[in-house]
Amino acid sequence: MRRPGAPFFYSFRDQEKWHSPAIHGNGIGFLFKKNLIPPSLAFTMSAPFPLLEDTATWIKYRRKLCLSCTAACCSLPVEVTMEDLVRMELIDTFDLEESAKRVAKRLKKAGVIEHFYQKKGLFTLTRLANGDCLYLDQTSRRCTIYEKRPDTCRNHPLVGPRNGFCAFVAKESAPVSG
Repeated sequence: MRRPGAPFFYSFRDQEKWHSPAIHGNGIGFLFKKNLIPPSLAFTMSAPFPLLEDTATWIKYRRKLCLSCTAACCSLPVEVTMEDLVRMELIDTFDLEESAKRVAKRLKKAGVIEHFYQKKGLFTLTRLANGDCLYLDQTSRRCTIYEKRPDTCRNHPLVGPRNGFCAFVAKESAPVSG
């Protein structure tokens, strides 16, 4: 039983689900908190605003949809692996031989990760106070490490809590492109 206020957890690796549709995927995942609407997206809200954790409100992904979005997916907590951390240049390849717990402690202290799931060997990247990813540019709403982004981001929305769908929120000045 989930305690009140506890995060919803979607693990594609173990195909676990708490209050979610069936999940299948490739070993990456997202965390969601109930009724989370990041303040950074509040200015773009139009009724009905899709709650990020409510995948039933997500829309079918299509090419170029991201061009007219506020980067809503960048407000979803992201789990990363040690290999992702190497690609992101947060650790070196020789760190792969080090204990993941020790790496997590170092990255937590640096403010890069907010949680480490020792059992699964997954790290959750830190988010800003407004819920945005640490690597999301606040002005352009684009990823600052796009070429080095983790697999979770590379594979979203094709793989995720609702495969092929995204938590699209239109920019105020941009129409939905088709």
